[in-house]
Amino acid sequence: MIKKILYICSVYKPNIGGVETTIEELIKNFRKIRINTVVLTKKYPFYLQEKEYINNCLILRMQRPKKEYEYLESLNFIKKYQNELKADVVHIIGVRRPLPLYGLLLSKLWKVPYIITFAGGDIPDSNDSQSIELWEEGKDIISMATLQADNLTAFSKYTAKIAKKLISPIKKIDIIYAGIDLKKIEKIKKHREKFKYFFSARRLEKSKGIDILINAFFKIKNKIPKIKLLIAGDGPEKISIIKLIKKLKLENDVILLGFLKHSDVISYMKGAVAHICPSRAESGGIVNYEAQAAKCLAIGSNAGGIPEYIKNKKTGLIFPNGDINSLCKLLLFSLNETKEVENIKKEAIKSVSENTWEKFSNRYLDIYQKLHKEYQYKPFIPWSNITKKMWQELKILKV
Repeated sequence: MIKKILYICSVYKPNIGGVETTIEELIKNFRKIRINTVVLTKKYPFYLQEKEYINNCLILRMQRPKKEYEYLESLNFIKKYQNELKADVVHIIGVRRPLPLYGLLLSKLWKVPYIITFAGGDIPDSNDSQSIELWEEGKDIISMATLQADNLTAFSKYTAKIAKKLISPIKKIDIIYAGIDLKKIEKIKKHREKFKYFFSARRLEKSKGIDILINAFFKIKNKIPKIKLLIAGDGPEKISIIKLIKKLKLENDVILLGFLKHSDVISYMKGAVAHICPSRAESGGIVNYEAQAAKCLAIGSNAGGIPEYIKNKKTGLIFPNGDINSLCKLLLFSLNETKEVENIKKEAIKSVSENTWEKFSNRYLDIYQKLHKEYQYKPFIPWSNITKKMWQELKILKV
């Protein structure tokens, strides 16, 4: 019987993204059936506490090791929190280095199932240079940890396809899309402004394509002078985005809202003409489901798995990746309160209402229970001197 699950991810709350939301919702649903959870993540930003409770779930944050001695020293963190960490299932969501290694080591030490979920940004995409750099930096760890996992899942067929191509021995990856909490979204009040606005909730990084959206908005601004663009989020591209806004003289028309609580993001969606996901690279994007659930017209590029989350002209609108002129046409189209736009919104809310977190939590639980029941221990296979040393050290520490 499963009593406790260890979730591992590269970053966690207060950071906001698809991985963080997925884990948060799984935790909430498993608490209802009295399954405990703990989250192991990276200490980022660096001012965050090493140990913290968020919504009654223990969050443990470790420093990211880079050199061999740091990897060995990091095992002291594992020993320090061994009782809090120990679980019946280890599930890593997002495979960025180095945490897949810790998940694999702990699962082998405790002799429990190890599940990996490919989230998207952890897999290299030709339209996202950062994802390629991250993959190259940690591909040995990711590949070997993946090949020793007991089960693999992905947020989209697109992400699964890339993972299989990169790690050729992989034969099967289960597709489990992100979900939404429709009841929670329905309770949130609509944000009201004196003006009409487009809205985009995105991390401010190049792969998310906010510059594409701003350039498209600039091209239609003269035709619709009273419309504004509101952008929620923060990230490394913030300074570049501010410079672009100034260059295009849009200081009064493009408003950077910064970091928003999830409930505020939904509120802004409800008041918007449309939510735009202009990503250059994306696994799929929970945000696209959330926009549909908020009865907001969802517009997205055809990058990655987005078309799996937005069905073009059925539950939203899709434009070719990076095509500013095509996005302009969709922005103008969305402003027309036509029957077609309303029908898309109605179909979207009908479709997305089937994608509940409870449904997807049950799918994960079925995987956990099946693996736990049929589990057959296979010894850990080191692939380098450091992994061999870490495995030996863990056994000596008697974690």
